[in-house]
Amino acid sequence: MSGLNLNVSKTEGFLLGNNPIIDSSLYDINWPDKPIRCLGIYIGYNKDDIIKKNWDEKIEKMVHTLNAWKYRNLTLLGKILIIKSLAISQLIFSATNTAIPSTVVSEINKILYKFIWNSNDKIKRNTLIGLKSDGGLQMIDTQSLFEAIKAAWVTRIIDASQANWNILSKLYMEKLGSPSLILYMTFNKVFSPLLTIPDFYREVFVAYNKSKLPPLIHNADTLLNQVIWGNRQLTIRKGRQTSSMLYFRNWIDSNIIWVKDLKIANGKIDQQYIYSKLTRKANWFSEYMQVMKALQPYKHMFIVDNIPQALHDMPSLSICENETIHEIGGLKTKFFYKLLLSQKFEKPHMEMKWRDTFNLGPETEFTRTYHSKIITIRETKLSEFNYKILNGILPCATNLMRWKIETSNKCWFCQDIESMLHLLFYCPKNKIVWDRLNASLSCNITAREIVLGTHVVNLDFVITLICYTIFKHWLITRSGETNLNLQSFIRIDLAKKKSIYSVLGWNKIVSMINKVIARL
Repeated sequence: MSGLNLNVSKTEGFLLGNNPIIDSSLYDINWPDKPIRCLGIYIGYNKDDIIKKNWDEKIEKMVHTLNAWKYRNLTLLGKILIIKSLAISQLIFSATNTAIPSTVVSEINKILYKFIWNSNDKIKRNTLIGLKSDGGLQMIDTQSLFEAIKAAWVTRIIDASQANWNILSKLYMEKLGSPSLILYMTFNKVFSPLLTIPDFYREVFVAYNKSKLPPLIHNADTLLNQVIWGNRQLTIRKGRQTSSMLYFRNWIDSNIIWVKDLKIANGKIDQQYIYSKLTRKANWFSEYMQVMKALQPYKHMFIVDNIPQALHDMPSLSICENETIHEIGGLKTKFFYKLLLSQKFEKPHMEMKWRDTFNLGPETEFTRTYHSKIITIRETKLSEFNYKILNGILPCATNLMRWKIETSNKCWFCQDIESMLHLLFYCPKNKIVWDRLNASLSCNITAREIVLGTHVVNLDFVITLICYTIFKHWLITRSGETNLNLQSFIRIDLAKKKSIYSVLGWNKIVSMINKVIARL
């Protein structure tokens, strides 16, 4: 024996059941009626108190963390880094081990995006969450992250099928049908059978099924291998309600689970065969007609008669990603997050505008642009600057008027309408700058190269640096902080940058800057 003894004075008890009656003298330990902390998670009798301890207090702590960084002049990329490393990380443990309250995700999003913009959103959230190579900034998507965390529980359930802690998981899975049936379904929202299991496990199964895209039904074989129940592709419409997925427990208990379990002959399901298979006959014909109705869109695929009546072994559990099949065992949260994110991401709407502005074909991909203007730019402020240009949110008179900050959209220098491209390129005061840059670097920079890039790394960096300096001159001129003309301002600013880049060893960029300064 180890000789360890229970410290009764520090021990707390928690009674289970619907109507626990607490006897304070039981076992001479403390039986609190308030939530108690167990392995980092609070449990108790009052749901509101539990939510406050597990979620509200952590969200409040997250707000304090963000407020500490609020006034530090961070870039968008810097703010997203703070959110990932210091803010959202405080909620991961609660999201992993408890059910997520219905209002939490929207509350967290409101806090995070207020920290990013300090005003109304300027870029769609479903764009910001994308990869940089796709036009996003890899902002965390709270809902997808929490769902991915829950979906990853399925791999633990499968990998630890014999573990004692897994008994409840298996119990709730079997409650919905044959073992593992729920993992073959393809529902992406809660439907009635899921209301019979606890919130936590309901979130796990919904998140897992939402993460996987159902295989397309394009021929008889793919149709026959479809699960009938909880399938988002086999639905019926009831009156004016939205489409409803099928779930008949009697059919499941009778081992009718897959479309191949239906005996199809002459393009129809054999009624006599179904009747003989069902263990309970009540209401069977109505259910039969609903199954037929769900299969109606695929009636033209019923080209094979006498489908095998018995289902063989359950197919292996797998998820398809970009035509690659992954076995479920061992998949991590990161994998499910990637799948869920791919379903939500929206391409930047400005891609369409740039196609029209520069007469680009509809097949033009912006991946190279994002790579040369955002990913390969080694200075974060310049990378963010390009991102704002590409998404049409760089401050200029037109945007400031649209945001109701200014009342005029005219350029202070030439009185033309001041768009982003006017501010950076077309304004007459900029012409001599770009002419001399073209002469010094033997290139021909136009508005197209400013937005889309040249795909030459060092040249794109210098172009961005010149644009950024023009923008800085515009800012301080509007505020009355300088009387320097644009050329002098650029020459002085480039000289400062050159000394920094020399220390960093960016010799090719320094050489290009020297040539530009010599011409200005």
